[in-house]
Amino acid sequence: MSKKTPVFYIFHGDNQFELRAELRAVRARMAEADGTGDLNISIFDGTTTSVAEVISTAQMLPFLSDRRLVIVEGMLTYLAPQPKRGKGKVAETESAKAPEERQNAAALNALLAALPTLPDTARLIFAEPTTLRDSHPVLKFAKQDDSRGLVKLFAVKLDPKSRVDRPKWDSAWLNAWIAKRVEHYGATIERRAITILAQQVGQDLYALDNECAKLATYVGNSRPITEKDIAALTQYVPEANIFDIVEALGKGDSRTALLLMHRSIERFGESPLGILTMINRQFRLLIQVREALDDPRCEAELRQTEDFRNLPEYAIDRLREQARRFPLRELERIYRHLLEVDYSIKTGRVSDVLALDLLASGLAS
Repeated sequence: MSKKTPVFYIFHGDNQFELRAELRAVRARMAEADGTGDLNISIFDGTTTSVAEVISTAQMLPFLSDRRLVIVEGMLTYLAPQPKRGKGKVAETESAKAPEERQNAAALNALLAALPTLPDTARLIFAEPTTLRDSHPVLKFAKQDDSRGLVKLFAVKLDPKSRVDRPKWDSAWLNAWIAKRVEHYGATIERRAITILAQQVGQDLYALDNECAKLATYVGNSRPITEKDIAALTQYVPEANIFDIVEALGKGDSRTALLLMHRSIERFGESPLGILTMINRQFRLLIQVREALDDPRCEAELRQTEDFRNLPEYAIDRLREQARRFPLRELERIYRHLLEVDYSIKTGRVSDVLALDLLASGLAS
């Protein structure tokens, strides 16, 4: 007896580049298969949408099709986050749980009860920003033979010698990934050039893909990409690093933010004002994306704005991923502080390097 077609899926893992690519491919196949475009496709932010709304949408009859696709971003991670490690073993009681935790536990139970009721027409995908722990209740249920669920892990391969608190990617895996992406763009690359490119850009698949596309376009299929090509085209500045800087600033981690900003100045030759401009722009984009996540009606308008019209899809995906980690009020508070720092530089009240230090320390306080 053949296994029934899955009606719900879990995509999770730290390789968000390939996870997002798979989601785009699923959407494209769905839209093309029945010719109805996005009429049978719904996308939800799992941190703000109820389980009831997600399930009711998945249970709706599709329009002129045999399937309805529902994509939920980050719900499983939000409802059952990875437990924080602490010193000693503390017994957790129901009375000690915060109201939000009790609410999430109830929502998780409701989801587990609803998943077996999904109709054959449902294609419900949970897209998670990290690797779910093995003990996650929904993950465990999905792995059961009769669950009609399918789990797909998108993971980068780690160097077995790397530290847990500072993971290092396996160099052979990363080199093979670069070669494959270059081939995807219709070119080839020398082995030494792969190593140089990996060292130059670092552990950022989005940035590496961008460089692969640029280099492939430059050389075409006439010859392999060489070290000289990388030296000529990949003057890598901290656009990839900007996500890490923003993350540190948002958390009030001044030490990490300062380390990243000063490394950008010393290693990449970026000007302090240039870094501040990129940070300023990043938070402006994050505010717009956060508003669109809170009100999906703003999504269409967002893509028509000057900031987003020419942004590639992978960059928008990364912005969505990061915007989910910040409440709108916090993003607006940081942005106002950025404007104050920018004004102080341009009026000569502080030097540009000092301004970066004040920015980091000011957000940490």
